[in-house]
Amino acid sequence: MAGQPKQGLDFAAWDVHIFDDDERFDVLIDAQGWSGFGVFFYICTKAYATNGYYYEWREKTSAAAIAKRMSGGIKSDTVKQVVQLCLQIGLFDNGLFDRERILTNKMMQERYMYAIEKRSKRGRTINKDYWLLKEDETKAYIIVPENEHNLSENGNNLAENDIKKSKVKESKEKEKKSDVFISLLLKEESNYQVTFSQLNDFKNIYTLIDVENELVKMSKYFELHPDSRKTLDDIENYINRWLLKRSDEVDSIRKNNSKVPAKRRSTGAFNTGEVVL
Repeated sequence: MAGQPKQGLDFAAWDVHIFDDDERFDVLIDAQGWSGFGVFFYICTKAYATNGYYYEWREKTSAAAIAKRMSGGIKSDTVKQVVQLCLQIGLFDNGLFDRERILTNKMMQERYMYAIEKRSKRGRTINKDYWLLKEDETKAYIIVPENEHNLSENGNNLAENDIKKSKVKESKEKEKKSDVFISLLLKEESNYQVTFSQLNDFKNIYTLIDVENELVKMSKYFELHPDSRKTLDDIENYINRWLLKRSDEVDSIRKNNSKVPAKRRSTGAFNTGEVVL
């Protein structure tokens, strides 16, 4: 439409302290190397250039398209693994991806917001369903629609869409309940449910350890130590740090045992306390 401001950006700045301030990048690079960070960087850059603050993931084509663009021996399976890991550790919002197949995060949206502040005097209307920043985090020139369907002019269509969304949401909630492997106690007596799908992803990443057993240990630890429970914002990052620590311990023991004569080797056992992170 003529006169409508461009949604994408021509330039997006990156914080020079990005690796110092966010341990999630340590997890990503440890598991997938710099190629993993490259995939994350590419998706963010593509999001800035197109929609401005989110990337639309297409199951059949996105991974192959990203792998082709990046080349350098990166395969579509690697791209999918990186995306799944980023979702697990919170580098992309997992809930929004499950609902809408959208890749985004608060960091990306903050950069988008500050970029358009410097480059445009006009306000930008965003998609409320995709916007993760709270009202007090959102600048005045970002226009958040009162109703997520505000572009529709047909009230009947609104009602039908609401009903369809409600049914889809209800169906997904039922699926989630049947797909729960374990629930972890959080602060304020809430819970974080680890699904079997997440469990399989963890097992693919942390292949040296018994992931099921570690999650059970973590659950028991939170039961016995309420003050050590995490918030919903922290728990996914904490799980990955715990599993990464255990994995490093096993790897270190294996390397040490390989240097000791067979008669002197000892299998040892892990304690059941918290991993010191």
